[in-house]
Amino acid sequence: MSSKPTVEIPPTVKRPVCFRPTKCQKGDSCYLSRHKEHPGTHHKRDFRNPKYMMSIPEAIKEGQRCLKCIDPPCQASCPTQLDVRTFTNAMGEGNMYAAAKTLFTHNPLAWTCGLLCPTCQACRGSCTLTDTVQGPIHINEMHQVACDAFMHMKIPQIRDPSIVEQPYHKAKIAMIGAGPASLSCATFLARIGYQDITIFEKQSYPGGTPAIEIPEFRIPYHVTRFEVKLVEDLGVKIVYNKTYGKDFTIDSLKQDGYQAIFMGIGFPEAHMVDPFMRHKDLPNVWNSKSFLNAVALASKPGMIEGKVPELPHLPGHVVVCGAGDVAADCCQAAFRCGADFVSLVFRRGSIDMRMNEDEAEHLRVEKVEMVPCHSPTELVIEDGKATGLMCNIMKKIPGTDKYVHDQGQTRVIKFDHVISAFGSLIGTHADPIYEKLVPGRKIEVNEETMASNTEGVFAGGDCVGSGTIVEAVNDGKVAAWGIHRYLAKLISNVEVPAQPTEVPPFMTPVDLVDLSVNIAGMKFPNPFGIASGPSSENCNMLKRAYQAGFGWVVTKTFQPDEDMLENVSPRIVGDAESNTYLNIELNSERTAAYWEKELPKLKKEFPDRILLASIHSKGDLNSWVNLAKRIAATGVDGLQLNISCPNLGEKDSKPFTEVIRETVAAVHAAVPLPLFPKIGHFQGSIVELAKAAKEGGASGVSGVNTISGLWNVTADGKFVPEVGFGPEARTAYGGMSGRAIKPFALSGVAEVCQSVPNFPFLACGGIENALTAWEFIQCGAPAVQFCSASMHKGFKTLIGELIPGLKFLLYARSRDDLKTWKSFVPPAVLAERSHRKRFGLYYDQDEDKEIESLADAKLPAEPIKLKEFVLDQMNGASSSTTPSSIAPEIKTIESEVGTVLNKLVHFNELKPQIKVVSTIDVDRCWNCGRCQTACFDAGYACIIFDRTSRIPKVTPMCHGCGLCAAVCPAKCISMKPKEAKK
Repeated sequence: MSSKPTVEIPPTVKRPVCFRPTKCQKGDSCYLSRHKEHPGTHHKRDFRNPKYMMSIPEAIKEGQRCLKCIDPPCQASCPTQLDVRTFTNAMGEGNMYAAAKTLFTHNPLAWTCGLLCPTCQACRGSCTLTDTVQGPIHINEMHQVACDAFMHMKIPQIRDPSIVEQPYHKAKIAMIGAGPASLSCATFLARIGYQDITIFEKQSYPGGTPAIEIPEFRIPYHVTRFEVKLVEDLGVKIVYNKTYGKDFTIDSLKQDGYQAIFMGIGFPEAHMVDPFMRHKDLPNVWNSKSFLNAVALASKPGMIEGKVPELPHLPGHVVVCGAGDVAADCCQAAFRCGADFVSLVFRRGSIDMRMNEDEAEHLRVEKVEMVPCHSPTELVIEDGKATGLMCNIMKKIPGTDKYVHDQGQTRVIKFDHVISAFGSLIGTHADPIYEKLVPGRKIEVNEETMASNTEGVFAGGDCVGSGTIVEAVNDGKVAAWGIHRYLAKLISNVEVPAQPTEVPPFMTPVDLVDLSVNIAGMKFPNPFGIASGPSSENCNMLKRAYQAGFGWVVTKTFQPDEDMLENVSPRIVGDAESNTYLNIELNSERTAAYWEKELPKLKKEFPDRILLASIHSKGDLNSWVNLAKRIAATGVDGLQLNISCPNLGEKDSKPFTEVIRETVAAVHAAVPLPLFPKIGHFQGSIVELAKAAKEGGASGVSGVNTISGLWNVTADGKFVPEVGFGPEARTAYGGMSGRAIKPFALSGVAEVCQSVPNFPFLACGGIENALTAWEFIQCGAPAVQFCSASMHKGFKTLIGELIPGLKFLLYARSRDDLKTWKSFVPPAVLAERSHRKRFGLYYDQDEDKEIESLADAKLPAEPIKLKEFVLDQMNGASSSTTPSSIAPEIKTIESEVGTVLNKLVHFNELKPQIKVVSTIDVDRCWNCGRCQTACFDAGYACIIFDRTSRIPKVTPMCHGCGLCAAVCPAKCISMKPKEAKK
């Protein structure tokens, strides 16, 4: 009788099932929770933003997640029509300068709107990804990251120096109120070219509603003041302590020579229902205006000069009446003013609240009690104080949105303090202009131009009925064009189109950087080109690339008619998310006659751009020469000789070096054009190939070409891609391109530029953004080509990140404070403490300690950010952000080509005695423990993971291999020099 065979069970499978009491599990779940919720008293006197702010790595990931829709619904739903595709692409590439430039081009108060916009009802609520598991793109949070990074760059806004001055540009323009609408209007008028713009503000500080009525925890004052500074950079003047109707009127402004006036006034008075109006003088009865004003003045140090007022003290139970965003601000601010318990009372049901969903969620998190269907009717007064709120219980009429009193149902809500938040009113003013401009609660305007019924007077914002900050910004934007049309007609009798023509974008000294580069006697307007491939299949595509802004293009490789081969299908596979592709595509299916006919037209239309034709021949050298002569006659600037395609490459028995040398020599002798043979790893040593090309008379080389590979084999034994069906389906080795081959391309460029100096390399292979282009430039390539990146981003979106990004990188080399940046991300932003919650008791201890330190301490008179980035400008002192501090000599591309090659040495020349160790930034750590997993199972077991606090720690035995930093998802591990033993 045979014995039963034994089966070897791996240890991980052999491990028994875990049996554990539920009570233990519940205890651990509570202890490890990051979602422990506290009542709002937890935030007493704490005016930091309670929301978790998106980190730099998270913002980059979010930008990469965007689909870059061809007709973005998020853009259509944004009042300012932000170019979301360009913005999210720049964020996904980590290009904070290009992202901020895009934001401020369309919205001068982009940071403010990122913090305050009801995006759940606008861009985010319209996102194509809304119904996915990960949800919509958090555009507003990326706003905040990009603008914060830009502020740390300390770069001023400038006027476009190419503007041709016109007589109407000297017109005097007045803005009334330094709020969002006026700041936006002044910005766009200044960008158009107007030079004499004055804003009159009744307060001693600018900002309007975001400054005076929205608490510090929602919008820090340095944000408001920084955006105001950008407006002032354009020469816009702000005159403070001037009240409309008291210090000046519309008529007096016109008498002073102002030819156009914009009214950006808000609603200065709170709307109070009768019970609150009759008892408004009681000490514990507040309205939203007086309360939030007092909170703002006390919590926004630096906003006013002199002594900061005391924060209102509202102990006990606070009742807030209202259901809008202002009521939400009052609730959260009440907790920070000492309230122990806050109730929000409103007449509608919870399903019909006017408050946006985001604000309602924050109230739930802060434990605000919602009291729906209660309509206040009277205040209960005892001993000279209000002590209770008498309410009618309301009910909804089915099938309508109306609420009526549920007869017989009333309730009295006891409180210690009450705040009414029922909105705002224009108020009563002595100035008779209001009788003409404000027939009701708002100024009547032409919505197309924002012009009022009074000649030369325009308006926007609260006073025309716009309910949000972003709508006020857009009102100012629209009014700027209306004022421009009005003044151009009035002063110069010039008819400006109703639809805005090109308005200069947000500009800084970075935009003045020259990206042109000279290569082989040709001047490239910029180093960015479209490579030979699917993106250059025909001249219409090349034309669109030129129109988008690319400085040069290479046609798709074509050949004599006798060498043409028909392409198979399918022939391209890939992954747009990783920007990696494989193709079994051959050359262009368009004949040489097509290119002979169309290339002269293209060159004639874009004479200042560089046009290279990529040719190939399977025949002898005479075939190469004949084709080269035909194409040279079209007027192209140079030729790319494609000898290195894995599918089309020469199959001659000669070594590739000889083939390249002979082919280049023959064509060089026949045509007087720069020649750039395309080389790649498929042919052998890339350095030897470059040397052979130079010996043959080439002006430089192009490359690298795609690298031969296979994409995928499915579980059922099929290749991807396959040509044919069923058992007869077949595939072939294809050419890999995109991000996957970037290390090989970068290495090839560096090797050639080290071994064959002063020999231009037109690089391609995995270059997808400004930062990777900069890598290739530093390794020796004066110009770079794009193909894979353009296949899923499109020409306009791609170049929209490339040009401002490379300009910033060159500009940064001229500033001592920027040249040490490793990317577009300010080190100061990376080093900022995270708001990420800790686990269980560690979270409590951490927070309680910080709250205790804030409880009795006053906020600093000049917060670091306000002092460093804004206050010096407010006081008229010179600043590190002014143009005078910019180094006079901006770097050029030629000066930066190959600058890192001296650091690239043979392995034997590296010094093993230099030691580093890993350092973990605990504040940015996600507490996942991946670093320990990698260190134990693939490293040196030098990281301890505390399973109680869940905080990793590097031991003194660290070998400095860098593996932990490579696998860290939070990017919080860096390598530091190892301290010498004492």
